Amino acid sequence: NKLLKRKPDLVFSGVKYFEFNKEKIWLNDCLELHDIPYIASSKEALDNESDKNKAKKLILKAKIKTADFFVTEPDEHQNELSIPISFPLFIKPIRGGDSRGIDSNSVVYNFSEFKKKVLEIKHKFNLSSLVETYLPGKEYSVGILQDSTNGTLRAMPIEIIIKKNRNGHCILDFNVKKDDEEKVIAVTDAKIFKKLAELGKEAFKALGGKSLGRIDVKMNHKGVPHFMEANLMPGLRKGYFYRSCLLNLDMTYEDMIFNIANTGLSSN
Repeated sequence: NKLLKRKPDLVFSGVKYFEFNKEKIWLNDCLELHDIPYIASSKEALDNESDKNKAKKLILKAKIKTADFFVTEPDEHQNELSIPISFPLFIKPIRGGDSRGIDSNSVVYNFSEFKKKVLEIKHKFNLSSLVETYLPGKEYSVGILQDSTNGTLRAMPIEIIIKKNRNGHCILDFNVKKDDEEKVIAVTDAKIFKKLAELGKEAFKALGGKSLGRIDVKMNHKGVPHFMEANLMPGLRKGYFYRSCLLNLDMTYEDMIFNIANTGLSSN
């Protein structure tokens, strides 16, 4: 309420919502009602992105490639025949960022591994599981920055290199991110760059993104890029979004912050 009374020129926040007395208050929704400019996307777009099942459905509707998937709870599937897609599968919580719930056991090859991982996600996070066809190819993140003058989208792909885990998979899991074990490099292949940029921009639009965001992409076994998930309010410390600006545009940290602020001021 104090913030709304102050009526600032721009709210520069990394918070999606607050919880007061068990009520969820979406910050950007609240700011919009009071005509206060803010950075990043609307409540509707942030909601689209944070529910990974919803996000993938919107991506499919926009005819963008993503791995086959379904959502499940423990004991929903009684045997392997009832599972609608083929092993190997990749299992993660339906909500949550920073690769929480993803580890070396997220790739499963049989029904007992499947049941164990779905149950673990329910116990640890009290969430349903999103189950996808496992994509074994390279991993990328596409930073998206909206131009403050004309609103056009600029796509900034980067490749994320991860060492093989104990099961022989290159998985960007919670511990790899926490311990900063991955390496990030520029995408130098012009054809791959173009494909990633197109997918990134189309996915950003399909989810209703605005101002800035990050689209995570993985290749299948044939090197075809597939949408994995999105982050329409990416962290603005020196993580993937900043590195995508640095490697693609040689942009300083300060320039990135000013660019985001300008877009927030001009697009609300």
